[in-house]
Amino acid sequence: PGDAATLIASKEFQDILPIYRSPRSMFVLMRPIPECLVDDGIRNLEEGGRYHAIFLHILGQLGIPFIEIGGCCRYLEERVAYVRGAAWI
Repeated sequence: PGDAATLIASKEFQDILPIYRSPRSMFVLMRPIPECLVDDGIRNLEEGGRYHAIFLHILGQLGIPFIEIGGCCRYLEERVAYVRGAAWI
């Protein structure tokens, strides 16, 4: 929590926040899909649900609009089509 608060309070983040909130920006949040998670020895996969909840909270707190993709889009092509449709591309 302290690290997020420091980042959010920084001048650089505050300067960019209006752009993140604008209708021209799109944040895509990927819901964890347990059967798709593969341990590569680099990422911590044990608390995916917790991290997802933190992202939801912070994006909501900051008023940053976002879409979520979960189990409905398991393949890259499906994800690209979903995001393009959400962005009206």
